[in-house]
Amino acid sequence: MCQFFCAVVTRDRRVLFTEEISHETIVRRAHLADTALDLRHWVRVELPPDGEGWGALVVDEPSTPAWFDRVEDGARVQAVAARVRPAWDAYEARQEHAWAAYHAITQPARDAYEASLRLARAAYRAITHPARDAYQASQQHARAASLARQEPAWAAYAAIQEPAMDAYQASQQHARDAYLARLGPAMDAYEASQEPAWAAYAAIQEPAWDAYEASQEHARAAYLAALATIEGYCPP
Repeated sequence: MCQFFCAVVTRDRRVLFTEEISHETIVRRAHLADTALDLRHWVRVELPPDGEGWGALVVDEPSTPAWFDRVEDGARVQAVAARVRPAWDAYEARQEHAWAAYHAITQPARDAYEASLRLARAAYRAITHPARDAYQASQQHARAASLARQEPAWAAYAAIQEPAMDAYQASQQHARDAYLARLGPAMDAYEASQEPAWAAYAAIQEPAWDAYEASQEHARAAYLAALATIEGYCPP
């Protein structure tokens, strides 16, 4: 769907517009002096989309100068916008077609890549979850052993706490080393499995994106060429 049609109406009855939805772009390209409304000879206007055509004229100013005729100048804006609309619609249709073509090419590759990700994650979890469970079980056992040594000798806690803590930490370090020893190769295998999957996806996605951008550039060039045939267009 088209967005607003932005234009500038000048006192000499010209309707200026660009391919952008921006009054500021028109003002800049047409080298208009953006002074106080009562000192300048142009007015910002716009038309909202309305189905296949345009809605009522909207003056984007706090007031309108005496020379501006809402009926006559509005009719001029509508006439220009009516010529712009087919070019705009054709441009949007070509954009949608280009995006649909890009999606049709890349989506199967994306699906295959994500399926590979799921398999790799499952393989990674199959290795790391048992190792993590063993690590946590070792933590619980070491904690229980530490408490068992402390509880009967609470009165002499200071005497036995340090060796009990040393034994606990040594057990934890051993369990952590064992966990990391299994985690490292699992991570390496996971990353290695992703490299060919990503390369396969990129081999399809990158040329498809290049084709999409080329199609977009061609569509934009055709759109600008169509606008250039309409009086009042302010080119870049």
